[in-house]
Amino acid sequence: LKSKQKADGSWGTNNKGAMTGFALLCFLGRCETPDSPFYGDNVMKGIMFLIETQKKHPQKLFSQATAGNGPVYEHGIATYALGEMYTLARMGSKSLPGMREAFEEGVRVIIDNQQKGGSWVYDQSTGFYSPSREDLSVTGWQYQALKAAKLTNLKINGLHSSIDKTVEYLEGKQTKDGGIGGTNREAHYNQWNLTGAGASACRRWATGRNPRSRKPSTFRTNSTKRSPPSGQMEIASSSTPGTTISRRSSRLAEKNGTTGTRLSCRNSFKIKTRMAAGRTGVRLRAGITSMPLRCAL
Repeated sequence: LKSKQKADGSWGTNNKGAMTGFALLCFLGRCETPDSPFYGDNVMKGIMFLIETQKKHPQKLFSQATAGNGPVYEHGIATYALGEMYTLARMGSKSLPGMREAFEEGVRVIIDNQQKGGSWVYDQSTGFYSPSREDLSVTGWQYQALKAAKLTNLKINGLHSSIDKTVEYLEGKQTKDGGIGGTNREAHYNQWNLTGAGASACRRWATGRNPRSRKPSTFRTNSTKRSPPSGQMEIASSSTPGTTISRRSSRLAEKNGTTGTRLSCRNSFKIKTRMAAGRTGVRLRAGITSMPLRCAL
């Protein structure tokens, strides 16, 4: 990521607001903030890019575009990233000029443009939010931003009621199977590709011991068992050099000069990977990483 950052602090070539937001979230996953010794400057440059982008946008979105469906997605993702970053970075020693103000403005734009039914959608011609229709995928990212705002403990008018409206909207999209979205797999916005977005509300349901809270995860697990996605990883049966776990993993192993990639599952909630280098005859074990599954995006 460090090597791919642009001189202006952004990442990507299109939809830079979203790409920069994703990059910042990746750094956050490693607890990198503006105070970090190795990547602090990269993080700070990314934050400042988003702040400057919002200043230049006529409607205060974190986007360089003023048309199409991209800007509202970018805005949700970038606002989400700034909220997560603010929660962690404010505990550091570095000054964060304009970050809080930019984040609060981003959240206010989201709240002010929420539909009565709890959803959000884009207007292709203006690149801004539209008061008509609905869009579950757009809503998923706006909800992530609202959740991040709640965790900052900043006092933002309308935040809690907006979250409640979103949860009610997502709850209304849940099918009898437990998925979230339409039941026609051939159509857009179906439960097979949008349950992940809708499941971001499951924690909210779970706080009230709502039986709906586990259904999205159960639906995803069952649907994957019945119809596995193409190209999914296959667990290697041995650690014999040359054994790999997918076409993509094979290409990566070949490119990086590594063989014997192995995947083993500890349980349903953690995975660990081990890689051995075979070219020099010296077996090297990379660090074991565990990733707990979360009922959220």
